Amino acid sequence: MWVVVTRDDHPINHCSFKSEGGLWPSHCVQNTHGSELHEDLNLPDSVLEIKKAKSPDKDAYSGFEGTELADRLREKQITHVYVAGLATDYCVKATVLDGLKYGFQVTVLGDAIRAVNVEPEDDMRALKAMTDAGATCRSSIDISSCAPESALILVDIQNDFCPGGALGVSGGDQIIPPLNSFIEKHA
Repeated sequence: MWVVVTRDDHPINHCSFKSEGGLWPSHCVQNTHGSELHEDLNLPDSVLEIKKAKSPDKDAYSGFEGTELADRLREKQITHVYVAGLATDYCVKATVLDGLKYGFQVTVLGDAIRAVNVEPEDDMRALKAMTDAGATCRSSIDISSCAPESALILVDIQNDFCPGGALGVSGGDQIIPPLNSFIEKHA
């Protein structure tokens, strides 16, 4: 299994920031501690890093949007992607839906996602949208083996999304242990 990390890489004046008229506080600003991957995440040396939302005037929730992710997965003959990360109701959902749109089989690791829940139950609505579109949702523990033509896509597991960060997703740091275990078992 190939491991891919997508991450926000926002300029200081990004359109998604409240200071620029957007919805979110400043987060994952380029070349800051908040934009770094969470330090407890154990990644293999062969990890591919995809930076997204790098332009000040373009937001991108999906790891596929404005990136070479789909092409890179196809180059490696990947047919099935497992998706985990933050936030269920925004970046995870967008990445899953785009993965399906690009023709990949998609499994959401339900124990390795967390939502922002701007509105109550946004997480449940996001999971329904993903499964209604064709994704499956399984616990990382329940997956005993992965085919060689699969990839794990880790979405936005950055310091600003884990508790204490600018956008601190409740329980964001709690997804690290199941992810590390999944990576150790399958990568």
